[in-house]
Amino acid sequence: MAQGKAYERRVGKELEALFPGGCDSFLAGPWFYFLDETGIHYCQPDFIILLARRLIVIECKLSYVADAKEKLETLYAPVVEHYFKRPVSSCVVARNMTRAAQGQRVLVQPSSALDFLDRDFKVLHWMI
Repeated sequence: MAQGKAYERRVGKELEALFPGGCDSFLAGPWFYFLDETGIHYCQPDFIILLARRLIVIECKLSYVADAKEKLETLYAPVVEHYFKRPVSSCVVARNMTRAAQGQRVLVQPSSALDFLDRDFKVLHWMI
């Protein structure tokens, strides 16, 4: 778990460098609360990139697991979309790819913020 948190911090620093606008373009670990039929709940996506017309919600994993994609699409993305009232894309960032990533469109090593404008990738293989 400590390695995963260390990787998440490195990803955060790299994202801050790619999106230097601070909280106008990048949020790290924001907390949200939501209400459903079972009561009040809380969630905390790892990162959110705020683009002009949409948001990208990011979940970091040291090794790719399919559960991360499911959590993004069924929990974080709907909550963030409701809060910001803007379309949301989701992306799992992982250092190590596993068989669970087969069939996913994977972006390897982003070189600039422009790489995040591609809406089709769902997995980012970032070997930092």
